[in-house]
Amino acid sequence: MCRLLGYAAARPTSFHTLIGDEQLAQFVSLSAVHGDGWGTSWLSEDPADSTPEGVQAYRSPVSATDDPLFRTHAETILSTARLVHLRWATVGFPVALRNTHPFHADGMSFAHNGRIASDGGLDELLGGHGRGELTGDTDSERYFALVRRELRTDPADIPGAVLRAATSLRERYPHESLNAMLLTGTELVIVHANALASNPVEDLRALPGEPPADHLSAYFLMRWRRTVDGSLLFVSSGLDEQGWQPLPEESVTVVDLQNLAMQTLTIAPQPLEPAA
Repeated sequence: MCRLLGYAAARPTSFHTLIGDEQLAQFVSLSAVHGDGWGTSWLSEDPADSTPEGVQAYRSPVSATDDPLFRTHAETILSTARLVHLRWATVGFPVALRNTHPFHADGMSFAHNGRIASDGGLDELLGGHGRGELTGDTDSERYFALVRRELRTDPADIPGAVLRAATSLRERYPHESLNAMLLTGTELVIVHANALASNPVEDLRALPGEPPADHLSAYFLMRWRRTVDGSLLFVSSGLDEQGWQPLPEESVTVVDLQNLAMQTLTIAPQPLEPAA
C-alpha cells in the first residue's frame, strides 16, 4: 500500500512548484506511514539523454524523509511529466531496492497502490515468459509485467494494454485496489480502480499517532486537478482536498504528453458465467 503523485505539465517544472509549499509538506509527511522507500520517474529534458524514450527513474529503499535526493527531485529536477511513489510495504514483501516502485522496463515506469492476493493467480495470468522477467517479489511488479505482456498484442496502444490488464485483474480480484500510474515517453496513464477495496483501517490504527487525512475513510481515493496553465496533477488521498476532484471510479485516465489532452476509459470486466 502506498501513495502516488503524478503530473503532466505545460512546460518543464517541479512538483513542488505545481502543488506548493503546504501540499508538498503534507505529501512528505505521509512518509510517516509510507516510509518503506520511495521512488520517482520522469520525462528527461536533456537532449543528450542516452535513453531514446527519455524516461528516467530513481528508487530508494529508505524513507523520503531520510533521503536528501527526495527534495532534489521535488524542487530542482524539472520535467514535463513525473510520477512519485511512497511505499508502505505489504507484509511478506521485504523492504529492498528490488521491491521499490516505480518499476522500470521497456522505456516505461510503473507504480501501484494496493495489494493483490498472493494466491498464484498473477503468475498464472503472466505465464512462464512474464515470470522470467521479474527481478523482485511483489504483486505490483507482476501487475506491471501483465501490462507489458498485453502491450505485445499492439505495441502502439498503451492505454488499451493498461485497460486489458486492469480488466483481467478486476475479473479475478474484484475486491483489490488496482490504483496505478504508468509513465512512458508519450503518455501518463492513471488507473483508479478500487470500488470494492476495503480501507486498511486495522493496519492504520495499529500504527502510532493519528492516521493522515482521508486514510480511514477514503484510503484508495485518487483525485485530480488542472492548473491555470493547463498542467494536470493526480494524487492519492492524504492532501488537502480543496481544488481537487475525484477521478471516476473503475477508470483508466490517459494524458497525451504532447497536448495535455485527457481521455477516460472505463474498466468493464465481463460478468462471470453462472454456475452450471
